[in-house]
Amino acid sequence: MDLRRLTPGQLASVNVDPDALVIVEGACPTDVPGGDVLIVAAPGGSCFGVDVGPAIDDPQLTSWDSADPRLRFLTLDGVHVARSRGLRPRGAGAGLVRSSSTTLVADASIPGRTITLVGFDVGESDWPLKASFVLFVRNVVELARTHRLSGSGGPVRTGDSARVHVPAGTTRVTLAGPGLPEREIPAKDGLATLPPLQRAGLYHVAWNEPHIGSALIAANLTSDVRPRKIALDSAASSAAARPAPSIDTRDEWMRWLVALAALALALDVAWVTRKRRVPGGEAS
Repeated sequence: MDLRRLTPGQLASVNVDPDALVIVEGACPTDVPGGDVLIVAAPGGSCFGVDVGPAIDDPQLTSWDSADPRLRFLTLDGVHVARSRGLRPRGAGAGLVRSSSTTLVADASIPGRTITLVGFDVGESDWPLKASFVLFVRNVVELARTHRLSGSGGPVRTGDSARVHVPAGTTRVTLAGPGLPEREIPAKDGLATLPPLQRAGLYHVAWNEPHIGSALIAANLTSDVRPRKIALDSAASSAAARPAPSIDTRDEWMRWLVALAALALALDVAWVTRKRRVPGGEAS
C-alpha cells in the first residue's frame, strides 16, 4: 500500500493512481482524482451534490444505516460529537448517520465511484476513541480495495471488456495493446469502458487531461475456459454427417476358428500315431 499526503492544490497536478482512495479533510475540491473519495469535515456550500449547511452544536446521534457496507459490524452508541455541519443529501437512503435534526454522514456516490461525506471534524468528537471508528475506516478501505480489484486492478479474461477508473474530467483515453493499433476510447464520470480484449497480454491505457496518467490492464488467456462453437465448412460437415462404415468382423473370427480346428486335428493325429513301447522289447 502506497500512502501519500498532498495538499488540495496538488490534487490537480500530481499523478494520483486512478484507483486510489482519496481522503480530503476540510475541503471539497471540484475535481478529485482517484477512485473512492472520503471527505471529512466538509466545508459549507455544495459538495458532490450534497448541500452542507451551517454548524450545529452538540448534535445527538440517533440512527445509522447498518446495512451500508461502510457501517458494517459497528455501533455508534456512546459517540459524542461537539460540533458538526448539517448535510442535506439528495435521494432517499443517502443519509448514513443521522441526528435528531439533520444528517451527519452522507452518501454522495456516483456511478462507478463511492463518495462519503462526514460533516464534522473527527477531532471534535470522541469517535476516534471508539472501536467503531477503526471499523469505519477499515470498511471504507476494504470497499475501495474491492472496487479496485473489480476494475483495472485485477486481470481481465480474454474476450471480455474492462472498466478503467480515470480522473474526473477525463473525456477520452488512448488504448494500445498486443496486435491492437492505438485508438481513442471515450470516458465519462471517471470511467472508461474498453472493448473486448481479444488477445492475451498487457494493454496500456493513457490520458492527458486533467493531468497525465496511465493504467496497465492484463488480459489472461488461461482463464478463458468458455465453450466456443466450432465452425465447419460444407465439405467437412457433409463428411461428418455421413455414417461411419461398419466393419464386418465375421471373416476374421472365422479364420481364427479354422486355425484352432486345424491345430486340434493335428494334435489328435499326433496322439493316435505316437509310437508305443512294449515292456521288455522294442516297439512293434
